[in-house]
Amino acid sequence: MTLTCTLFINGEACAAANAETFTRANPVTGETATRAPAATLTDALRTADAATAAFPQWRDTPPGERRRLLLAAAEQLEQRHDQFVAAMNAETGATPHWAGFNVHLGADILREAAALTTQIEGQVIPSNIPGNLAMATRQGAGVVLGMAPWNAPIILAVRAIATPLACGNTVILKGSELSPATQGLIIEALAAAGLPNGVVNYLSCAAQDAPALVEALIAHPGVRRINFTGSTPVGRIIAQTCAKHLKPVVLELGGKAPLLVLDDADIEQAAAGATFGAFANAGQICMSTERIIVDDAIAEPFIAALVKRVNAYLQVC
Repeated sequence: MTLTCTLFINGEACAAANAETFTRANPVTGETATRAPAATLTDALRTADAATAAFPQWRDTPPGERRRLLLAAAEQLEQRHDQFVAAMNAETGATPHWAGFNVHLGADILREAAALTTQIEGQVIPSNIPGNLAMATRQGAGVVLGMAPWNAPIILAVRAIATPLACGNTVILKGSELSPATQGLIIEALAAAGLPNGVVNYLSCAAQDAPALVEALIAHPGVRRINFTGSTPVGRIIAQTCAKHLKPVVLELGGKAPLLVLDDADIEQAAAGATFGAFANAGQICMSTERIIVDDAIAEPFIAALVKRVNAYLQVC
């Protein structure tokens, strides 16, 4: 069965302006997993306008109400557990365990963000004028554009939007073209929780359209903050675009994750940890083990234990 999803703009599920779609193939079977809307520049600008218009009301929403809605969203997310597992399996080949972990951690991220709503504090500033009191207060900045990848599609998408919502910002989530239905379910859960129209918005687009669409969103005057998780080459382009428009951006890009094995390590446990770190989710994890640095005193037995575990893993696969 082919999954479908929609754009979500100003509280309404909708197709792309030109009704165009793109497909995501199941990475295991090669069959069509998802048919999703290919958002246009018109859709992108309409989304940014809607989020901008919704911002003042959401900024002024009391923290207790924002907390209530985020807690409700966490419950809605968990209620869709089976749908998320099926979507992640079809779109990314994820195992039920990895998909379920994504769901439960995503819900916890929403709960953690809910707890932050009453922790946003200002500051009393020393004044040079006798009898005067100077204070600084914090409030939402505006629209936050979040871009999340496919490898942990629930965790990373929820992370991109939960804290901005808690702080009184409206959000646009641009989903990955490799997991559009999975990330669309997140928006469905947030909408079901009762967030006001325009506070949460969702765009999916074909890969070839993404550069122009993202640049248009960053350039929009209502979009005030950007965050992106993904590859270093794309992150560099986004950073340059944000710099051109003087927009603050948070990037989580590629890295090189080392595993250190010291001379007092439990060799079998260390080998198990190295194997799990390298092969979990087929290695498609930010902190996937890519280098192993071993103390010379235990290098030989550790390598033997590691080879044994890797061979056993490959036989199972």
